[in-house]
Amino acid sequence: MGFKIEKGEKIKISGIVALLYGEPGAGKTSTALSSSKPILFDFDGGVQRCEFRTGKDIVRISKWTEITSTFSNIDSILADYDTIVIDTVDNCLKYIRIYIEDSDYKMKTNKLQMYGRMKDEFELFLNRIKNMNKNVVLIAHSTTEEQNGVQRTIPKITGGSRDIVASTSDYIGYMRMINNHRTINFNPTDLNEGKVTGKFGIIKLPDFREESEQGSNFFAGIFEQMRKAMQLSADSQAQTIQDIKIFTDKILKSNNADSLHELMNEMSQIKNGVKKQLWEKMKVRAGELNLEFDTEKKKFFKPAPVAAVEVLEPLSSSDDDFNFE
Repeated sequence: MGFKIEKGEKIKISGIVALLYGEPGAGKTSTALSSSKPILFDFDGGVQRCEFRTGKDIVRISKWTEITSTFSNIDSILADYDTIVIDTVDNCLKYIRIYIEDSDYKMKTNKLQMYGRMKDEFELFLNRIKNMNKNVVLIAHSTTEEQNGVQRTIPKITGGSRDIVASTSDYIGYMRMINNHRTINFNPTDLNEGKVTGKFGIIKLPDFREESEQGSNFFAGIFEQMRKAMQLSADSQAQTIQDIKIFTDKILKSNNADSLHELMNEMSQIKNGVKKQLWEKMKVRAGELNLEFDTEKKKFFKPAPVAAVEVLEPLSSSDDDFNFE
């Protein structure tokens, strides 16, 4: 059948990866299970503590080969689900490390290659899921680290594995109790790690013990907000690239001060960041046309030619010319 070629700006956002981290009891697993049609891969053996697990499909994982053995038909296995929950991602990566060490004992003494192999294996799994247009929730506990004398809360993920998860996640949310309410904050601060596209304030969680539409579909709604924010950002970037291309062509075709001035008026409606790039290109083009810019009138102009200065031949002189006696 072959491959299909598409324009980048026409590709829609799907398959979002969100990392939720926090202390035990913050509601991480319950929140993840309020996504659309979830299935939970329990790498931690702690799903029994989740109050919201009734009626949810759960797979208990004890080694990574239980995942790799399904790769050939994972599409059909996960066909009925919209969201894959990995609890916890730290233990998932530990199983991947053990799997790699068992396959190649030399990896035990080469951490750099080990983390490279772990990253490849983990991303292969996630990309297979994302390519099926499914969302992923990664769950992690929290810990603290000191940065410049300040205690900062971060996901509890061992060693270099933390960088693997951070680079893979589209959103990172810190979950904690505020005034006896469970909350999520996706915004990075001096006190906690976060990652976000768009505007998300501190989100208050519903009571998942109550049988309500809001509780059972809570994170499904958050995923939809994430998708819209990422799509808006992608569309904005595509428009920016298009604006730069269109106006760059127009600048290069300008051949006088009037045409550059018309372009300045046309560019007044586009974003400041783009405008700054285009202004630099416009100044270069003006220089090529021997134009200058009047900062008061905000216009390019062609300066009047400088009058030629006649250079006279110097008078011949001798010592007698300076003799006043």
